Amino acid sequence: MAGGSEFYEGLPMFEYRKFDLDFKGLDLSNLCMMYIFVLGAEKTGKTSLIQSLATRFTTDPFLPNFEHIGEFIRMTELGMVKLRLLELKIEHLDMPEILLTCLIRKHIFLFVYAFDDLTTFHYLQKDYIVPVKRIFANATTIILGNKSDLKNDPEFRARNHIYSDKCTLFFKGYFGVDFIFECSALTGDQLDFVFCVIALLGNKANL
Repeated sequence: MAGGSEFYEGLPMFEYRKFDLDFKGLDLSNLCMMYIFVLGAEKTGKTSLIQSLATRFTTDPFLPNFEHIGEFIRMTELGMVKLRLLELKIEHLDMPEILLTCLIRKHIFLFVYAFDDLTTFHYLQKDYIVPVKRIFANATTIILGNKSDLKNDPEFRARNHIYSDKCTLFFKGYFGVDFIFECSALTGDQLDFVFCVIALLGNKANL
């Protein structure tokens, strides 16, 4: 994966769609709770994203209506991982009590932003990504874009130092985003990558 050498210090390098990560010795018992905050301008995009994430954490084919919170427990070879999905309406992002509670308890945060075009992305970046990252400085941020515009926009690439290949984008911008994917359709490999990063960061954090 292009740009792989710029991963967080201590994380093993690997190529996209090739998950040769060595999880032996990792203790995920510290990962008592992970929160994924899904923000997006389009309701359809958010719902699809939440369902895709939830599908990776449960074998139950029936998915409830994720208007508010969905919670799943997944038993893996690494132990039990508990995942909570919390959808925040982008027009009402006011740092509710649950966020502050999680911050105090030093939970891992993974902010996922779903957007449909560059205009929406720049709006998110200015009004949501930067403020949130300032408050939750240790949060890992992953952006999932629905269009291929990101790869084809010279200004965007130049400004944010994007390293791209056919399927993904990766960059660490000035506003603190760690990973970005161009994904017209969320694939299992992309989601597995996300969870690999969560697991490794969680172990490193030693919560």
